[in-house]
Amino acid sequence: MLENMDLWKYNEGDVTHVGLGHTSPITRLRISPDERLIVTASEDGAIFIWQMPELEPKQAIVEEQTKEDDSSEVSIK
Repeated sequence: MLENMDLWKYNEGDVTHVGLGHTSPITRLRISPDERLIVTASEDGAIFIWQMPELEPKQAIVEEQTKEDDSSEVSIK
């Protein structure tokens, strides 16, 4: 599984944009009906919303586990 999201020109086999941000493998991907946004989720629970076609992250939702009491903290960036 990949931690980067690559946007390809399928017929040419060329990568046109690379989305960086996830720190664990991406497990889910959805494209909005108007094809302007991509949402990805990774194994660590992070969710990224990407602006198309540049793959600029619009928002990141990351859950961080705390060691003291096994509680979670969610940060929206």
